[in-house]
Amino acid sequence: MKPRKSKKPDPKAEYVCLIRANDGKRHISTTVSPTQYAKFSQSMVIIVKGAMADALKKKDKKKEKQ
Repeated sequence: MKPRKSKKPDPKAEYVCLIRANDGKRHISTTVSPTQYAKFSQSMVIIVKGAMADALKKKDKKKEKQ
């Protein structure tokens, strides 16, 4: 078997970031360009913090001493 000839990468090509997520039932994916990545990242942080607000609240500890 002969090795494949490799193609030279296009220097003008813009790379994108593939983002995947699921909620247990549905799967979603999107691509983000480098110019929009900072804005996407800030929006994602807000969404994750909002979703985890209940999980991050301190729970009251009850003393069970008698």
